[in-house]
Amino acid sequence: MFYRVKQFWWNITDKMNDDDINFVNNNLNEDEKILFYSLSNNEQKHSVKVCYNALNKLNRYDMLDENSMIKIALLHDIGKSYKHVNVIEKSIFVILNKILPKLLKKFINIKSVKVYYEHGEMGYNLLKDKKYSEEILDAIRYHHSSSNIRNKRRNIYMEILKESDDEC
Repeated sequence: MFYRVKQFWWNITDKMNDDDINFVNNNLNEDEKILFYSLSNNEQKHSVKVCYNALNKLNRYDMLDENSMIKIALLHDIGKSYKHVNVIEKSIFVILNKILPKLLKKFINIKSVKVYYEHGEMGYNLLKDKKYSEEILDAIRYHHSSSNIRNKRRNIYMEILKESDDEC
């Protein structure tokens, strides 16, 4: 519970700083920047924090590409660009999903609820026609539900993303 209060506070107070903006601009191409900057300010900051966290975890593994991890982490929530969900709505969704998940899912036709549940798939749809590997696309698509991974193969990038996302 305390962690959720801390997340709420971060959503209200955290802002992108010059170092964050430079990091994004140095690591994403022009098309990716357009997608990234279409996110709400708090989602941009969240994605940067997830990215920094993921990069700290990356050294536990050999043979993983840092650039791939950066792109995955920065773009993992781009499906949320379809509808900006404010911090109050998001908090309500988190609480309802925890105590009455079946009830909230009945309102999937409401755009903000749909984005809450399906932003991974929406992000995948934004990226699938670009030249990304299946591993990158799957990490973004399934970062909230690893049970749906293609061919049930292990995706270490997704594991790092999920762990980093859960901590931010």
